[in-house]
Order: sequence, then structure tokens, then C-alpha cells
Amino acid sequence: MDVRTTLGLLARRWLVVVGTAVVAALVVGVLAWSRTPTYTASADVLVSVAAPETRSTNVLASGSQFILQRMTSYAELATASRVLDPVATALGTDPDELSQHVAATASVDTALVRIRAGDRDPETAARMADAVARQLEDAVGDLENGTVRAALTAPAQVPGSPSDTSAVVLVALAAAGGLVLGAALVLLLDRWPVRARARSHPGPPVPTAPDTAPDTTSDTAQEGRSAPVGAGSPAAPGDPG
Repeated sequence: MDVRTTLGLLARRWLVVVGTAVVAALVVGVLAWSRTPTYTASADVLVSVAAPETRSTNVLASGSQFILQRMTSYAELATASRVLDPVATALGTDPDELSQHVAATASVDTALVRIRAGDRDPETAARMADAVARQLEDAVGDLENGTVRAALTAPAQVPGSPSDTSAVVLVALAAAGGLVLGAALVLLLDRWPVRARARSHPGPPVPTAPDTAPDTTSDTAQEGRSAPVGAGSPAAPGDPG
């Protein structure tokens, strides 16, 4: 089937294509608008050498290098029980539940730990992010014996819109997928009768070559039936009668 034939077929069956897209968009739209949105708030914590004014240049340089090497560890510390347990107690929630709402990433170039907290309530999300950041400040100071400090440089802002994928985007994607599915369905239905007829009406059987070998068995049997029983061979000339 060439392109022109395919386009003509889709044009004739456009109701199937459009109908499939509409159904897909409606289903996804109902699911998207019925879900509870999630709001995400983030807070930034800067890690640096403690009391830099009392440090020499060499100490500051080596200390900064030391911090960069440990940024991943500081991010992991933000979601560890050492930080989350006190925060969960303060917020009145379970530590395991809190850990499912909090994530932390490290930016090596800027020595920043970004803490993200997600919740159905935007204000709760902001409170969680700030609480984890404050607790991380204390945990880093205790862990590094006061030589490194962590400071909350960008408190969490209450998010004004959900962080989930927009329902409009989901519906648009579902409609596009429905168009593709509808087109595939039209092409499949167009080919199905051809295959069904081929199975229900097979072609004529292929003739086989006849057996051309002579049947010597039947000839021998015929000769045996024509000869008289007991008759001998004809006598040779000169034999006594």
C-alpha cells in the first residue's frame, strides 16, 4: 500500500481516527483533573569554611577543595535519619513518610545543596524544605567539628502552582497518541478482510505429477491368466510325440 492509498483510506475512515483520539483525551483528562496536585518547594544551603576571616589563604583553599569533594555526602546527609528524624518529630509526621517527600541534590560548582520537598499543601511543602535545611546546618557543623558550616541562603517560597505535569499537556499527548492508535486501527481493519478471505477460501490444490512408471505386476498377472493350466512348451522338431 503506497502513501496515496494510505492517505485516502484514512480520509475515508476519519471518524475512527478522530473518535479514538477523543476517547483517549477524555479518559486521560478525567484522570488528570481528578488527581490531587503536588506542590514542590526548594531551599538552598551553602556549604563553606567556618570562620573564614580567621583562616589563612592556604587553609581556605584546602578547605574549599575539601568541601567540594564532600558535596555528595552533604546531599545524602540531608535525607539521612540524622536530619529527617528531628524534622519529622518537629512536624509531627513519620520519618519514613517524610523521606518520601524530600530529596536533595548537590551542586559542586557553587557548593550548594538544594533541598526539595513535595506535598499536596504548598505551605507544608515550604515548611518541610526549610526545616530540613535548618537541620542540615546543625548536622554539617557537628559532623565537621565546626570547621565547615552550612547556611540557609535561599529559604523556600510557597509554590503558587503544582509541580505535576499540566493536565492540558497530558490531554494533548493523549490526543496525539489516540490519533496514531486510530490510524493504526484503520489500517489493521482494512487488511483484516483480505487475510480472513485468504484463510476461508484457499486457492486450488497444486496438481501433482502422475506416476509414469509401467505397472509390470498387472501385465504379468494377465499373461498368467491367459495361459492354459498344465500346458507345456511346444515340442522341438524331431522330438518323439
